[in-house]
Amino acid sequence: MQGLRGFIHHPNPDNVSHPDTHAILHALDAVVEAEEPSIITLLGKAGTGKSALLNYWATDWQCKERRINIERAPILVAEVDETERRTLGKGVYTTATACVTFSSIVFALGELALRQDGPNSVIRWYRDERSLYTDTQFVWLVDQVYREIRRLRVRAVVIDNAHRLDVPTMKALMKLRARRNNRLALLFGAQLAKNEQLDEPMGKLFEQAKIDPADTEVGIELKPLTETVFYDPVLVDLFADLETDFEDGLEEHAEFIGTALWEITTGDWKSINSRVKHFNRLLGPRAGRRRLLTRTIVEQVLGKKLPN
Repeated sequence: MQGLRGFIHHPNPDNVSHPDTHAILHALDAVVEAEEPSIITLLGKAGTGKSALLNYWATDWQCKERRINIERAPILVAEVDETERRTLGKGVYTTATACVTFSSIVFALGELALRQDGPNSVIRWYRDERSLYTDTQFVWLVDQVYREIRRLRVRAVVIDNAHRLDVPTMKALMKLRARRNNRLALLFGAQLAKNEQLDEPMGKLFEQAKIDPADTEVGIELKPLTETVFYDPVLVDLFADLETDFEDGLEEHAEFIGTALWEITTGDWKSINSRVKHFNRLLGPRAGRRRLLTRTIVEQVLGKKLPN
């Protein structure tokens, strides 16, 4: 998230029922802080920034904006990784998707335990081979996950790429939540296909998993960036967040640079973040000093020459 802190904008001025980013962040907070935390889904087409927003909310927003000690009141962020589904088995108790999902939760728990307990006290099963998370030990694994979520006082679990979940995995997640007396919030980030409605694909999945509609919040849909918003405030804030000065003569090409960045990224947040990381690599460490943005650096990131 470096370079995108604090200005992840998804405004939808034509439809007030779709709130801006600030309202979405507060809505996520409300779900977690409710006396009986529920389930909420962040929906959007590819590139609208679901992953970036969920990760930002679980880390920088909680820590810097809300001044919450995220080690004492942690939010786990896990992912359904499509590339690993073939590496994990399926059987009586589970599916490859369930194995992948809970493996990701275990990894997030392990990272949290390492920060809280230190390297010498992290229990062994965090470091076991991934083959541990096959069908034969899945029931045991879920029990360990429950114990650690309780011990580490996890407030919420975020499941990114939730459109890849299946019914058995959703039921396993709901059982995990039930063992915490439904006081564990579940937040899903799910991708909408081109022709899908707001309640897809999660609406069908909730129905198939027989989840009580009263347990779920209305899904929030992220809208793609418009070109106008990309230029201001996103691009303005992006360069401010880079903490860099322009070398002499470079500012006169600001319009060209902005247009080129829009053409390259088309408002896709993964692409924007990739360019920000590229800028940071070339600019070097901050180290309390102002960095200089040069023509050479800009041309490398853009992949094209600036006008003479």
